Amino acid sequence: MRELTKVVDHDALVEHGSVIAGTPEHCARRTEEMEERFGFTDLRAWTCMGGLDHRKVMRSMELEVIPHFKEEDLRGKVAAATGA
Repeated sequence: MRELTKVVDHDALVEHGSVIAGTPEHCARRTEEMEERFGFTDLRAWTCMGGLDHRKVMRSMELEVIPHFKEEDLRGKVAAATGA
């Protein structure tokens, strides 16, 4: 997997909108925009990119991203590896 991240231009993927990355607030906002645009009901996340510790990424999602959707009564529209 690390070999793949060497040949993929992360900035280009973010600019294209293929990747959501950034602060928890930014990630929640972009996910909400995509939900409105595409009407999806589930989201599968690849959370191990860029050498970040997976546990820290998941903890950030649990504490700061997923609660945003629960507060907006969008429970069930975001499925994460945490089972939330």
